[in-house]
Amino acid sequence: MSWFSKAPAVPAGPIRQLLCAGIPADVARGYADAGWEGQEAGQWARRRIDPGDARLFAALGFTAVEAARVGVDAVSLVTSWGAVPVEEVAAWWRRAWTPSRPRPSGPEGSPPSRPRC
Repeated sequence: MSWFSKAPAVPAGPIRQLLCAGIPADVARGYADAGWEGQEAGQWARRRIDPGDARLFAALGFTAVEAARVGVDAVSLVTSWGAVPVEEVAAWWRRAWTPSRPRPSGPEGSPPSRPRC
């Protein structure tokens, strides 16, 4: 029995898709293990964003391109933006507002309205 046969199983489809898209094996493995698939996984993996961070950034409303520019991991972003409602973090970031430099008052300073849950 070879060492290869003892390796843990990896879903062939998702990891193969990522590898064929040019994603490095270490990154592809993380995304496959986390259950990511298809082009959505490729957008985040191509930018080498941790799969867990990618899920959180996506839930906050960030695109993969925006998340790559944030400069911190998703948990650090959320904890540093604690005073801002979670559903508004991405909108604030896009406008270069921060909790220490809040949005201006007036209609042009208003984030897109979303219903509260």
